[in-house]
Amino acid sequence: MVVTNDDAFAKRAKHLSTTAKTDSLRFAHDEVGYNFRLVNVLAALGCSQMKKISARLARKQAIAELYRNHISTDAALRLYSEGTGRSNNWLVNIVFPSEVQRELALKALLEHDIQARPLWTPIHLQKAYASYPQPITNFPNASDIWTHCLSVPSSPQLNDRVIADICAVICASQGANGQFFKGS
Repeated sequence: MVVTNDDAFAKRAKHLSTTAKTDSLRFAHDEVGYNFRLVNVLAALGCSQMKKISARLARKQAIAELYRNHISTDAALRLYSEGTGRSNNWLVNIVFPSEVQRELALKALLEHDIQARPLWTPIHLQKAYASYPQPITNFPNASDIWTHCLSVPSSPQLNDRVIADICAVICASQGANGQFFKGS
């Protein structure tokens, strides 16, 4: 779904998402387009979800802030931040100093039936692409983020106490007894 208040952008998006056809009878295309139209049922579902987006984004921001507030400012752990952009906080990721520490936290969370996972394996490290020629670079940023980050629960339905409990489990996994997290 594309949402915009720009008429020119909307027209262009519709043109590209309907295969960029200029002649439906002869299937003539003026540029490469895509068949990315939503069926009516999915479009209706998307419209109904748009009514909830402001509240969901606000809660996702609050959840990220709760995690951030539980991590002390001088800790070895930190919340991942995209930098210059404005995040929708759909995923909350904690950056660990090492892969070993990340794995300790992941194991502890899973033992407490708390779903968490490492970030997706970068494409250049996927077995399915091993036989393809690799570019000169080894993508050190992607590899570093993948090695050090752990995605923690961030559903809008989580309450503040659950987030504090998640942080406490992570803290205990690091053997820190409160060293990494405030309020645990």
